[in-house]
Amino acid sequence: MAGQKISQPIQSFDPDAYLMDDGQLDGSYRVVADKTARNAIPVSKRKVGAMVAWIESAVATFKQFAGPDTTNTEWTNDANWVGASGGGLVSITYADIMTAIAEGTLSAGTTYKITDRGDVALFFQAVSANQLSVDGTRIMLCPADYATETDAYGNVWLGVWNDALSPSSGELVIWGGQVWKNASGNVGASVDDITLDAEWTLITKAAFTNYEYTQLVFGCQYDWINDYAVKQWDNFDNIFAYNADFDVYNNCNISDWNCNRVGFNMYSNHCRGIYNNSSTVEITLNSNETGTINNNGPLINSIYGNINKGNISNNNNNGTIQANGCDGTIELNLNNGYISQNYNAGGISLNTINVTNIYYNYNIGEITGNSNVGLIVENHNNGYIVNCSSGANPCDIKNNVNNGNISGVFAADVTDPIVNKP
Repeated sequence: MAGQKISQPIQSFDPDAYLMDDGQLDGSYRVVADKTARNAIPVSKRKVGAMVAWIESAVATFKQFAGPDTTNTEWTNDANWVGASGGGLVSITYADIMTAIAEGTLSAGTTYKITDRGDVALFFQAVSANQLSVDGTRIMLCPADYATETDAYGNVWLGVWNDALSPSSGELVIWGGQVWKNASGNVGASVDDITLDAEWTLITKAAFTNYEYTQLVFGCQYDWINDYAVKQWDNFDNIFAYNADFDVYNNCNISDWNCNRVGFNMYSNHCRGIYNNSSTVEITLNSNETGTINNNGPLINSIYGNINKGNISNNNNNGTIQANGCDGTIELNLNNGYISQNYNAGGISLNTINVTNIYYNYNIGEITGNSNVGLIVENHNNGYIVNCSSGANPCDIKNNVNNGNISGVFAADVTDPIVNKP
């Protein structure tokens, strides 16, 4: 319902590969990625008068199909697509749409373009005199380039900021979903998850001048009373959300929506947000219901296939973070191996200097505070594996099935301690 605050975490996700398909309105309103996707909309979803949003030449386009019929010949003919106007589309400010909702003067079936929200605009269709549709469209400004390269406009991009960079004055990075320009050749530091220090100057979305941002189209849900997006999704099946009760920043705004590029993929992530990661290969197929994926360093190859209820954050390793299922967090790890295929109800956290793997663990406790040069593998336990250190010698902790703790300082292998072992 319009104006209703949505505060619960994500529970289910849209299966449709398109950004938005308003089936309740008989396919009269749709959001797709580009003109090719517009032309590929099935005949069953086409109708004369349908309104479709897509990206064309890096600019968001919102047009209405004028007919005369929905055959492929007519549907793919650009001359039949006209600027949505009149009874089909009304431009309005946020203040005026709120007044119209309160006074019950919306026109059912009309799409309203809210011109001063969403970076560029929001599009929502009225379903009654005082209610807008739950799902709408956001045209948003996102950093234009996540690759390490010089673009066609002379901008030198370094990707997502991290403290291992060696920038020159004038070069650009991304942090907190915005673009920053280096001031004097120093890497500086992050102040928080959306701010860099004085070594960087923010290029705002309101005043950029050299194509530092690009327009992208998203499906979204909006909290009209509290005036912010609460859920947003793209055509790569990434679905992020904002909960004012426990999120510090709006993940819909700060996530790295445009980071897909040659050599890097971000798709099918269902979580609260993905931002400020410098990983190099992929962030895919993760589902962490109440957490975010953020601030992971440049040495990580891949973050994929994880299912957890906490955050995957502040990790920096030369391996992957994959196939974990836990109710805790995966964070603050610094290692040269893998963190993979763990199933636990606790956390995997604060591990350092592990040059191999932490994997195939099934436990209801924690794997935490380890500093070892060996393996922590194939454990099945209801207790903890905590505060372990092998000193200068390799130490394997492996193949354990126990209901107790494994902890201490070991100079040799710990292969099969029995603590209430089944």
